[in-house]
Amino acid sequence: MEVMFYNTMLNFSAESKSVYDGLINCIELAQRDNNVIAYIRTQFDTRYDVMPKNGVPFSLTVILDRSQLRRYFEGKVIRLIPSESMHVSPTKLVEKDVLRKIADKIGSAVEQYGCKVVYRNGEVKADISIFIALLHESEDFTGYKVTYSSSELERAAMEIYHGLELKLPLDGRGYVYEEKEKGLRGVVNVYLGNINNRLDDAHLRSTDYIEKVIEGFFYGLLTFFKMQVNC
Repeated sequence: MEVMFYNTMLNFSAESKSVYDGLINCIELAQRDNNVIAYIRTQFDTRYDVMPKNGVPFSLTVILDRSQLRRYFEGKVIRLIPSESMHVSPTKLVEKDVLRKIADKIGSAVEQYGCKVVYRNGEVKADISIFIALLHESEDFTGYKVTYSSSELERAAMEIYHGLELKLPLDGRGYVYEEKEKGLRGVVNVYLGNINNRLDDAHLRSTDYIEKVIEGFFYGLLTFFKMQVNC
């Protein structure tokens, strides 16, 4: 979609911002003669509403209909298993507490589109099972990674990793096949940072970082389920 601001000049150079939230790919601002045009590039056509608010500064709210995402999530079952580790970071952050918070937020993000989420280990029939944990590496190691133990899990591991890679400021350590992995077998193991590293510890305390984790998970899961629908 396009929004035109007439008789307006940009006070900065044209720019493009990637979003990757499942619906919006990017937002672009550009100068066209004496007008400014905003492009909102989406993955598919959708309904929208524009609500201007006069004042200084002038603001504009664009509401996009995201209901089309339900076709990818509806009827799916995700099993989320946050680590129960009581390991404590340098600033006394308890691993169990932060991961339960993250798991709850991931669940809320996908449930609104008709996905069922279960929060427990055991024999639960699910389309994908994910163990969420932190790395316990030496204090100089930083970053996140995803591991899997069978070829059936590779695509899910790859999509979740790529979703996080688009969003997280920490170093990505790859999605890795580990036959004798430390995490749970038969699930995708997602490690969101090293609890012993002070940089990772600071990010894990940040609301912004946690929101980026949720966005990355959502985009990765959406891409994975979208692939199944399109097969």
